[in-house]
Amino acid sequence: MSRWQPTRAGITNVWRYFDEVFTFDHGRLLLRGPNGSGKSKALEVLLPFLLDANLSPSRLSTFGTTARTMHWNLMGEGASGRTRIGFVWLEFGRDTETVTIGARLQATRETTRVEPVYFITHLSIPDELRLVAADGSPLSVAALEEAVRGNGDVYRKAQEYRTAVRERLFPAMGAERYDTLVQALLQLRRPKLSEHLDPEALSGLLSSALPPVDAEQIRELAEGFERLDQQRAQLVHLSQQEKAARDLSNAVAAYSRGVIRARATALTQATTNLDNASAAVRHGEEQRDDEQKRADAATKQEGSAKALCDELRGSKQALERSDAYAEGRNLDDLRRRAADARSLADRTAHDAEHAGRRAESSRANADADARSAAEHQRGLAQHIDDIRAAALTLAISGQGEQVEPPPAEPLFEPEGLEAAERWSVAADAALVGVAVRARARRGQVIDALGLLNAHGRAIDERDRRETAVDQATNRVDEASQALRDANQALQRELAAHEVAVLAWADSLEALSLDRAVVEARLGVVHCALDGGSPEDADENALRELAGSAVAAIRQEDGRRQGELAVQRRTLEDRRAATTAERERLAAARFAEPERSRWRDAPATRGAPLWRLVNARPDAPADQIVAIEAGLQAAGLLDAWVLPDGSVEVPGNDILLAPGSNPDPAPHGTLLELLVPDPGESDVQGEVIARILGSIGLIRPEAHDAAGPPPSEHGCGREAVWVATDGRWQLGVQHGRWHKPHAAYLGATARERHRQAQLAELTATIANLDQQLQDLDGEHDQLAAHIHKATEEAAALPPEAEVRKAAGVVAGAAGRVATFEHLRSEALTARAAGGTRGQRMLDAVRDRDRTFEAPCASRRTQHPSQ
Repeated sequence: MSRWQPTRAGITNVWRYFDEVFTFDHGRLLLRGPNGSGKSKALEVLLPFLLDANLSPSRLSTFGTTARTMHWNLMGEGASGRTRIGFVWLEFGRDTETVTIGARLQATRETTRVEPVYFITHLSIPDELRLVAADGSPLSVAALEEAVRGNGDVYRKAQEYRTAVRERLFPAMGAERYDTLVQALLQLRRPKLSEHLDPEALSGLLSSALPPVDAEQIRELAEGFERLDQQRAQLVHLSQQEKAARDLSNAVAAYSRGVIRARATALTQATTNLDNASAAVRHGEEQRDDEQKRADAATKQEGSAKALCDELRGSKQALERSDAYAEGRNLDDLRRRAADARSLADRTAHDAEHAGRRAESSRANADADARSAAEHQRGLAQHIDDIRAAALTLAISGQGEQVEPPPAEPLFEPEGLEAAERWSVAADAALVGVAVRARARRGQVIDALGLLNAHGRAIDERDRRETAVDQATNRVDEASQALRDANQALQRELAAHEVAVLAWADSLEALSLDRAVVEARLGVVHCALDGGSPEDADENALRELAGSAVAAIRQEDGRRQGELAVQRRTLEDRRAATTAERERLAAARFAEPERSRWRDAPATRGAPLWRLVNARPDAPADQIVAIEAGLQAAGLLDAWVLPDGSVEVPGNDILLAPGSNPDPAPHGTLLELLVPDPGESDVQGEVIARILGSIGLIRPEAHDAAGPPPSEHGCGREAVWVATDGRWQLGVQHGRWHKPHAAYLGATARERHRQAQLAELTATIANLDQQLQDLDGEHDQLAAHIHKATEEAAALPPEAEVRKAAGVVAGAAGRVATFEHLRSEALTARAAGGTRGQRMLDAVRDRDRTFEAPCASRRTQHPSQ
């Protein structure tokens, strides 16, 4: 039975992924793209999260940090709404069988906790199981349980889901080995794994994740080792025959090596220079071809662009001349006018209703005032008539005083004379009384006429007050109409400002402002500008909101820019050091092994061992590599050799001196593989040969399996030896090392190693340049983000027109209040004038009644008159 392999993976509504499906090729998936495109984010939310169901930020992040949580993946990066639900899933296939594991993730803005629900099903997404409904809403937990019922299970606890995944996909693994496998995935998932790789720890993790070795395989390996031992014995016999032939060949080749050594070095250098020059020429030709192709393509694009510009210019002119364009150009103005008209109609209807009620009240007051004026006019006319009648009555009554008529008897009779005399006396007395009363009556008439004149003046003053009241009322009406117009204009400006602010909020890219918060702050601003109460009104609420958002972005991006600056300085220092090392190596003849820090600068006489020897032409390359590894690990490769082989250690260093034992080594020496090659140094060849002869050479394949291993001799020259498998011994110190190829034994190896180091340093510099470029790109993106956020905050629609309209409303309201006060004063003055006129009229009536009473009594006494 084959093992499970991932076939597909999906991310729905998480981070910037809307609905992404990744398809594996034979269990492998390659993600490529620039920084920030979501490669690491896909690994964070898929593996190993879907295997261990652990939401810890350090487990999710590929860098092992806690900066980005799963809650941030759902609600961060400009997510809208108060709740967000996403899905992540991974499909495995084996033969014709498939199984899908996944998680439903839900987060809200009220908390930082994410509510996960896990599922395992045999259904295929999205063919058989759709995680998003037809209306675009994600499945609820109940709907998810109903969808997978009978074809899988839903788990609310992470441990139950983790156990079910292990038993389903890895039935042979226990919980401990499964944890080790997940830990290994975390280690292998890290970005730039090779930069800080711990081979031993990684080897331990991978080894512990492997299943136990089968016993049958162990038996086959043991048999293989036995066969290898038999073949080793045969090789020992062949090696002895080969040694005899090699000795003869060495004697013949000794002479030719010295002759061709110098020419070989020059040839190697010339070949290297030729290769470099050829590579430079090829690179230049390729660049020239690329530039020519780009130039041709640019020429074609320029022609196409010009043709397209001409075509678009003609289309634009035709479109501008069309009626549809003209109508579309007026569409925004028509919409605004329609909205203003609707608002104006509503307010006009309200104002008309209010004005109608006021008109009815004013009409009733005017009718009452008219009736009162008519009554006063009729009363005044009546009183004038009464005064005139009283004056006439006074005149008449003055003539008709109570005087007896002349006697009827004839005057020539005595009784008649006496009666006439009495009548004459009474008549004289009556005439005197009439004169006195006439004078008094005249004074009273003059007083009444004065009161009538004052009453007339009061009537004139009342008319003037009425005119003033009418004028004040007209001014109040005009100011009220202006106030209504100003209120309508303010409402239009508020509506236009609201539309502009909401459009601004919808167009935001850098600023993360929730539309509901913007609407709330907009209401606070409009409340302040439209006369709201102080506790819930703030004209600067929107500006403060945008400013705080920009400040947060500047703080966060500024912090990241600081981190990038530190990383850039570190990379620049590394690049400077690497460039200096490359320049030094390019100018040097060969690369040198790294010296220990405790060793002083090399002496002016002599040379290190690796510069004094060369490999025999017939020496096997793999044995030279092993010998070099053993010498370098033992500290002998770069040990210093003085010209005469003496031991003078003025400072901290390692020196080599020839041994004093004349007996030949039972297992051979380094002279079998290496030959002295002093070159330009002042070290004698004999000293070099004696040093090589003092170091034993062990060939493990040449030893009898029954004999003791070389490391157990422990005495004689074999206390210092190296073996052709990389082992070495210095007295009681033993060790082993291997390396892929020789780098210091031989001019060819040294030049090859120098070129390889130059190439490696060049690649390192290119990598550092790319990292610096990436840092610059991210820094520029952060700067652009800050600049964009600042521009968006500055683009917040101003409230100048709204403030201006609000000022007009305030001025109109002040004028209405002023004119209302003036009208109130005019009404008060009119009422006071009417009261004075009434008092004058009452005084005239009282005087009239005073004079009317005696006349009436006299008329009663003399009805005949």
